[in-house]
Amino acid sequence: MSFKKTVAALLFCTFMVCVPLYVFDKLDGNAFGNNGSATDNNGYKGILTLWHVDSFEGGRGSRSEFLKGRAIEFEARHKGVLVSVQTYTYEQVKQKLQNGEKFDLISFSAGVGFDIKGLLSPYTAAVNVRDDLLEGGKLNGNIYAMPWTYGGYALYAFDSVLAHTDGKLALNTVFDCGYVKNDRHNTEISSLGVGFAAFNNPFRALTSNNVSKPSGSKAIYDGNLTAYQAYESFLNKSSFAVLLGTQRDLSRFSLKESQGKLEPLSAVYLSGFTDLVQYIGFCDNGNGRGEYAQAFIEYLTGDDVQKKLTKIEMFSPALDIYSSGMHFEMEKALSKPLTVTNAFTDPTVLESQRNGDKNKLVSG
Repeated sequence: MSFKKTVAALLFCTFMVCVPLYVFDKLDGNAFGNNGSATDNNGYKGILTLWHVDSFEGGRGSRSEFLKGRAIEFEARHKGVLVSVQTYTYEQVKQKLQNGEKFDLISFSAGVGFDIKGLLSPYTAAVNVRDDLLEGGKLNGNIYAMPWTYGGYALYAFDSVLAHTDGKLALNTVFDCGYVKNDRHNTEISSLGVGFAAFNNPFRALTSNNVSKPSGSKAIYDGNLTAYQAYESFLNKSSFAVLLGTQRDLSRFSLKESQGKLEPLSAVYLSGFTDLVQYIGFCDNGNGRGEYAQAFIEYLTGDDVQKKLTKIEMFSPALDIYSSGMHFEMEKALSKPLTVTNAFTDPTVLESQRNGDKNKLVSG
């Protein structure tokens, strides 16, 4: 090898070793500059680590992918700031916290909030959301989490199934829809079926609307189903007549309708209560990123971003975003004042509340 080629090779190797070390040092999530300030001489301001936790079904598509899209937009508006969206389960978040790992931002819902409430910092930037939904993110009168999207509950029933009773679906007759199938087993069909996520309480959507169970009727199909299992069972018409579902089922039905595969369906959209709220909070770790973390929350809950929630068929805590269709009808019901579950409630309390509301419906 010639002398020139040898020197060139050495220079190339030096470049390949030193540049990555420089870049990795700059991308250290624990530093916003050599002196902890919000910027350095090269304009790099640091990485915001955003943990996203799904603990209930969304609409269509992924909330984490939605956040990633908004992160790209935010980066374009704040040169030198990067946002790393990382998706974890509730169990993974608990493990990461036990390992001493930290976040700058966290997207979560009730049930998860109990484990992180001591880590969050008060949000003091602009507020652009409804007061009723905002209440769920408060502790001791201070805002620790901002709602950035949410869903709700609804009753669904196929008209062909309702024909076995009086043919109508209404809140005050929801437990009168059960019947006995005309098959060789005389299969008894319960009035209501419901599926669950980790921490939600669908029963409160009924009890908050003063629904009670008439004595003597077979009320709730007790199958201990997940939300998707309940949806599948509803389609099969094999266990219960009415599905107490969510906006996720609405999106499933909307898709089937667009494909011409949905038989006539009745729906009653429930107002007054929801615990299907996705919040976002931040932790000021003393590294200069708190300012940008709050700016991201403000951006996420601003009108321009909130209008885009139709892409994932969720609802906005700031705006009415639908103009027609089933989502428009559900949005109208949810636009009425809502009682929401506090995001920081102990999961054992949530479980107790769910059992208590179920017992109200079972015992009448």
